[in-house]
Amino acid sequence: MTTLMKRHPFACFVFLTYLLSWPLFSLVTVNPLFLIAGGFGPWASALLVSAITGGSRDVRLVFRRVFSLRFSPGTFVLALVLPPLVYGAGYLFYLAGGGTPLDFAQAPSLFVYPVSLLFVMLLGGGQEEPGWRGFALPVLLRRFSPLGASLLLGLVWAFWHAPLFFNAAAPQGGLPVGWYLLNTLAWSVISTWFYLKENGLVFPIVILHGGINAPSSWFLLENSPGVLSMYGGMATASLLLAAGLILQGEWSRSEASASPPDGEPADPGNGGT
Repeated sequence: MTTLMKRHPFACFVFLTYLLSWPLFSLVTVNPLFLIAGGFGPWASALLVSAITGGSRDVRLVFRRVFSLRFSPGTFVLALVLPPLVYGAGYLFYLAGGGTPLDFAQAPSLFVYPVSLLFVMLLGGGQEEPGWRGFALPVLLRRFSPLGASLLLGLVWAFWHAPLFFNAAAPQGGLPVGWYLLNTLAWSVISTWFYLKENGLVFPIVILHGGINAPSSWFLLENSPGVLSMYGGMATASLLLAAGLILQGEWSRSEASASPPDGEPADPGNGGT
């Protein structure tokens, strides 16, 4: 088992993540707390593979990537404001496609947003990031270009949610599958951009992930009248942002994994997939 994980840390991480999360996701109709518990699957898998392949050193490395706060204030602000801006642009695309204006008078007060954002960061999606970007992304960057690593991880990330689309009680229950896949791929690219910008620090991406999910209480994301659903509009805005980041950077060539705090190497495992 140890040899297998050292040779294929990413594949073992994906297998364990699905193994841990999918049974919990299937129980969401019994209790919504199973959705939160399943969201910790990527993190638990990352710690397990790190412990087996590299011992306490690699486990500490994952924690340091995630919890280090030594990123620039500009990155913090960008992680906070970017998702709401994308939602706003998506709403304009939705209206341009003939969508019915949303009744924001029925939405929660904006004063609730910081609480919603904090909850999502900790328990509503942000808790996935120690696995996705704290472990899996640096492993993939050992063998693939940033763009290739982003797309591969985006596919794994999207498919991880698959059981939730068959469950009306889950947030994904009413979302369009095709747009969801494209949106997840886009945010995977955007997250990698943040990762590279801050030399492998993950906490800004935890904030970003919170912002991806939290505004859904104000913007109804289910299918709706018009050429483009509200979710389709938001996904379109995400895709345009990701495309812009790709065009302005060097995403085609393979780059070394970003260096985490205190100069420790950023690649857990043995560099395989």
